[in-house]
Amino acid sequence: MNNRVLVIGVDALDKDVVGSLGLRLGRISGLRSSGVDLPLRSVFPPDSCPAWASVFLGVSPAQHGIINFLNFADATGGYKPGMHVQDSMFQGRTFWDIAAAAGKRCHVLLPLNIAPGWPTNGRMVSRGGDPSRITSHLEEGDRFSTPLDSKALLGIGSGFIARKDLPRAIRGFEDQLEAETTLGCETFARSDWDLGFIYMSGLDGLQHMFWADHDPGHPDHKPDGPYKNVVEEGYEAVDHAVGRLIDAAGEGVTVILLADHGHGPRPWRLFQVNELLRQNGLLTVKKGARKPAIGAATLKKMIFTTVRRFGTTPALMKLSKRFPVWKKLLAPSSSIDWDQTIAYVSDLSTVKSYSYGGVRMHRPGKSEEQIEANIAEVIKVLKGALGEDGQPLFRSVLRREDYYAGPQLDKFPEILVQLPDWCGLGWETGKGLWGEGAIHLVQPGSHRFETPVCYVSNPKVIEERDGPVELMDIAPSVLSLLDVDFDPAMFDGKAFVKSYATSSTD
Repeated sequence: MNNRVLVIGVDALDKDVVGSLGLRLGRISGLRSSGVDLPLRSVFPPDSCPAWASVFLGVSPAQHGIINFLNFADATGGYKPGMHVQDSMFQGRTFWDIAAAAGKRCHVLLPLNIAPGWPTNGRMVSRGGDPSRITSHLEEGDRFSTPLDSKALLGIGSGFIARKDLPRAIRGFEDQLEAETTLGCETFARSDWDLGFIYMSGLDGLQHMFWADHDPGHPDHKPDGPYKNVVEEGYEAVDHAVGRLIDAAGEGVTVILLADHGHGPRPWRLFQVNELLRQNGLLTVKKGARKPAIGAATLKKMIFTTVRRFGTTPALMKLSKRFPVWKKLLAPSSSIDWDQTIAYVSDLSTVKSYSYGGVRMHRPGKSEEQIEANIAEVIKVLKGALGEDGQPLFRSVLRREDYYAGPQLDKFPEILVQLPDWCGLGWETGKGLWGEGAIHLVQPGSHRFETPVCYVSNPKVIEERDGPVELMDIAPSVLSLLDVDFDPAMFDGKAFVKSYATSSTD
């Protein structure tokens, strides 16, 4: 029996948006209705780098350590991203490496986090590195029938796009999706593979930029604005691309259409978690500390109003990373009396607002027994926080151990929280519990934990299970479909499919 498997990864393909568009997405809707729609959760935090690492390796972020929480109390690294991703963290351990070692031919296209990549038993094409470039690892005699459009494949780059330049961003998405699809179709139309994987990244950026134009509930929504249909048209373009890839792969291929996280609004309100902790005696501000003439919220609004008009150039982004003075101006560490502080809010970027995040314990000089008591007290305070409607505000307040176990667990804050999509974690003190966000002015879309897509084309291979599928389940599931023997202890995840040998006897 032909047991080829094609995994199509689409960054931020959101189940709710797919459902709202219905038959306008003919190929994706057809895959969902004729196959299986699996409930899928992202990793925590639901960001692309840790999420795709968990897909490739089959382990949680507490195992692979690709996590971007910042620690404001760490004077040596509090303003630097916690992620330092290298190929050595992946090579030999990914699901395609394991499949290739078992003799399966694997074509792997554009996997996130991986650059420059390495030879596999088939094709590997990666993007990224420094400087950014496309790198191809081909077997002897293999050639692309159509030259790669490297410029299009690399996308429009990082940074924020000025409103006046949004048409260029739309064209960049279209060009990138076409280049990705062309590469995928040429590769998967061949018959010399058992496992195919392709990652398409542009939909995430499109939603980050145009979510307010799409979402009637967003405060910046303009029902008759010039970009009101951009997100929907982006989904339709992805639907067409998915159809082309499936057609190129041909009959008898099990298709897994997968997202790393969902997408929704960037918070436009902030709940000042540090102020809540201060009011409950869990955080102390330095006595006599001078308040800045311009508060962090006002400064952020000024910054992003300017960015909305002018955007950010690559040179400016590089300079801001090298000399992050502006981050220090926005961070709370200089005003906190660390000797008298028990807990404080953690962050994922300093500048962006997220509806998910964490609270860290300030550990120096405290016993584990004291820390455990402090964690319990902070959880009680957070669960007791009320929204302006008088109802509990936090959707989730959990210890990090309730999510994961692993050697990198200490990279997580002790307490992980989720707020409603419209509400972000703030860290200002002394100005009340509520504040206004600013990042939504230039990036109105953000990631969601509960709504990534996971559709499998072949219902016969699905194992019944309770609860949602996790991203860590993908790697063992792909290997099971390929009838590859593996040690289940290698993975945090568990296969949600039967092998072909088993399913063919049902």
